[in-house]
Amino acid sequence: MILRGRYLIDVLKRRRIDIAVIIGWSIAIALLIIRTYLIFYAESVRLSHYRIAYLYYEGPTFTGLDHLLLIAISFFAGVILTDIKSIIYGFFTTIFLSSALATAYVFAYIWFELEYVRTLSHLPFGWEDAVFLAIVNVFRFMFPLGILFTFLGIIIGIFVRGLR
Repeated sequence: MILRGRYLIDVLKRRRIDIAVIIGWSIAIALLIIRTYLIFYAESVRLSHYRIAYLYYEGPTFTGLDHLLLIAISFFAGVILTDIKSIIYGFFTTIFLSSALATAYVFAYIWFELEYVRTLSHLPFGWEDAVFLAIVNVFRFMFPLGILFTFLGIIIGIFVRGLR
């Protein structure tokens, strides 16, 4: 009975570590998206002057350094996560959670900083347009290269952990 209780405590500790790693992984990716988004709007005079929220031909995307950071963050998550089930579910949870956090920030930026609140708040459900623009901007970051480099980093981390 004592051995079974210690095993249960060990499983709960590993699960707690996995949850902390997945949350940290998600926050790191969301902060990377937010940083790139803010840098793009700080450098683009035309978009910030005319307060353009989305253009289909021009917009914020990851640079090569951002892709390397994405691989490094995912690599460390792959090394630290304990089992394959945590890695698979953690990957999908991280993609969803980081996209949701970044979308919330981009929505707030569009709504308040670009002042879409002035025009869209008078419409019924006008905030949905700003949410849609935020989702499209974050989707531009994550699909396909963001997801690919996150997956690549986690796979490298799994192999390095397996070599230990």
